[in-house]
Amino acid sequence: MRDEEFWRLIRRARLGDTLDESPPDGTTESERLVRQLHAMLERLPDSTLVSFHRTLRRIHRRAERWALWTAFGIALSGADYDGFRAGICWLILRGRETYERVVGEPDELAGLPCTPGELDDAEELGSLVLDLLDPSGRVPRENEVAARERLYEKLGFVGEHARPRGDWVPENLAVFLARFPRLTRQYLPEGGEPWTTMVRSEWCPGMADQAGAPS
Repeated sequence: MRDEEFWRLIRRARLGDTLDESPPDGTTESERLVRQLHAMLERLPDSTLVSFHRTLRRIHRRAERWALWTAFGIALSGADYDGFRAGICWLILRGRETYERVVGEPDELAGLPCTPGELDDAEELGSLVLDLLDPSGRVPRENEVAARERLYEKLGFVGEHARPRGDWVPENLAVFLARFPRLTRQYLPEGGEPWTTMVRSEWCPGMADQAGAPS
């Protein structure tokens, strides 16, 4: 699937014309968009779902950069690896223009509705195709586990890459002010601690080692 086709599907989901009924009150925008995409994708052949998933992995990977991780960390008072992965999914759901702008300049995250609730629901984007292609009910029950493992091995997971690209951003308020002036002024009070994004060893030792994050 070409990037243009992928972003066209995201745009259609944002237009919100595929659900038969309105989502319940309290539904986040991210949850609504994931539901829209689910309704759209479940009508497509499996081969298109696989292509969508692979394109999503590639677009997600392009955003896996230390600078963007740091930006999410400032906005959320800290973001572990799962939070960063969810943040990129949330950014993708905002559409191509916003994605390109923020990946190109992470300080542009300032002013966007970046909240833990939105990010938590956006994370479902990463597993959407795997859920739609789940072998449950398609193969004999005794073969479901093996079939699911083959599916995961074939398609891989969104955001499974170990180390972000680019240079690590030091946890220093002066550096934050220079690199992310808008985010720092918005989320860090004057004289406050520069909460950061790195995967701390106490959160997830294995992933901290893989990602090359300081302990």
